[in-house]
Amino acid sequence: MSSIKLIYMMIDEIKTKSLFDSDYFSSKEKELLNKYKSESSKNEAIASLFLKKKYVGEYYINEYGKPLSDHIFFNISHSHSFIAIAISDSNIGIDIEKIRPFSNYLKEYISSNMEKEYITDEISFFEIWTNKEAIVKAYGVGVKENVKNIPSLPLNAIKQYKEKTFFNKTFILDGYVITVSKEENRDFDIEIIKLDEFDI
Repeated sequence: MSSIKLIYMMIDEIKTKSLFDSDYFSSKEKELLNKYKSESSKNEAIASLFLKKKYVGEYYINEYGKPLSDHIFFNISHSHSFIAIAISDSNIGIDIEKIRPFSNYLKEYISSNMEKEYITDEISFFEIWTNKEAIVKAYGVGVKENVKNIPSLPLNAIKQYKEKTFFNKTFILDGYVITVSKEENRDFDIEIIKLDEFDI
């Protein structure tokens, strides 16, 4: 069985200002980070850049806005204070959503009839949501179709999306629903690593 690494941190538990003030980022990177108007957006950007520099190194952004590397497959997602990077040996997508109330409008907008029947609470709604987001991120070209047509069920199973085959894995961690989508036709292990102040 193949495996991926999922490395995450809680932004409100780390000292992003100390990280920003350190020598970890170049002056050009700090200049770009300073362009964020809100403190929360800046902190998210600091954490995201830290993860990419530490675990990926050199990367670029494709025409659809997905960060890519020539030597490693990775993807990043964040929701509220939670931010994570997934690292793999094949195309990978990750989506994270804090478990919270959702609107009926969103449920109607994203869900097929079968998915509407599946959704009974906040957890099941975000299971559907993250499965769709993760597979699109793994595919790497953004949503170019009706969201209802993007597969989500059954959970923890093979999904056919366009001409590719993915395996989606969904779980709950620290009050967040997380789905990882890997371009593969079988299950995989996930090694979860939480970073704290001492790792930064």
